[in-house]
Amino acid sequence: MLNLLYPPKCIFCGRRLEPENKTGTCPECANTLPFCRKYVRCRRCGKPIADSAGGFCEGCSVRRNYAKGITSAFVYIDNAKSAVIALKKEYNAFYAKTLSLYVAEMIKYDFGGVKFDFVVSAPPRKKNYNEEDFDHAACLARKVALRMGIPYKNGVLYQTEKLRKQSDLHHDERLLNVKGKFAVRHPDMVRGKTILVIDDVYTTGATIEECAAELRRAGAYRVYAATAATTVKQNSRKHYIVHLVGDKKNHNIRG
Repeated sequence: MLNLLYPPKCIFCGRRLEPENKTGTCPECANTLPFCRKYVRCRRCGKPIADSAGGFCEGCSVRRNYAKGITSAFVYIDNAKSAVIALKKEYNAFYAKTLSLYVAEMIKYDFGGVKFDFVVSAPPRKKNYNEEDFDHAACLARKVALRMGIPYKNGVLYQTEKLRKQSDLHHDERLLNVKGKFAVRHPDMVRGKTILVIDDVYTTGATIEECAAELRRAGAYRVYAATAATTVKQNSRKHYIVHLVGDKKNHNIRG
């Protein structure tokens, strides 16, 4: 009855959905969204890359990686970007429910043989809570865990110091902003475990790698990560350089 009075809308474009639609996505968006699996991706972090990148993105080719594997559902452009921003800005769990469907699919696609002991979320900035204490990463993580039938553990990772907003910082500043600022609340809980970390967007990898580093230091056996979306390198014309799977040339896509 509620769906008849207030028909759900596609989280990506806002079109009204049929009452029986359970995905939160209209048919057109389901066929046109920038799914990461369409592109050649970095073998470590899953970020779409140009074929000339040698199998790794610029970041993964020069740094130590603590996460065993990272995957993302979408390229952070167009309607996919709008949906992720809306999840953070509008404090709407319906966005997390829909995004979790695609995140869970990519986890199975990339890590199908991995048996996770539990799911955790990247800790939020302490100023990120609104009056209702909405933590969008935790909300997304809970729904991903539910879809995959894996336990979710709340508050495993926490901040030890106040952080600046990552989206306001440049690449090197992002790395320094989170360096040494996370900790594991109960090391005994993670020791010997295979853990999946969930966050909203993968940009430089600073947050995910710092989470993975702390979990590994606390004794975790392996750490994997997944996000709703990942950014892609831009050229001087603000186009994103990617390479479609099965194609023979790079493509520039506009954000």
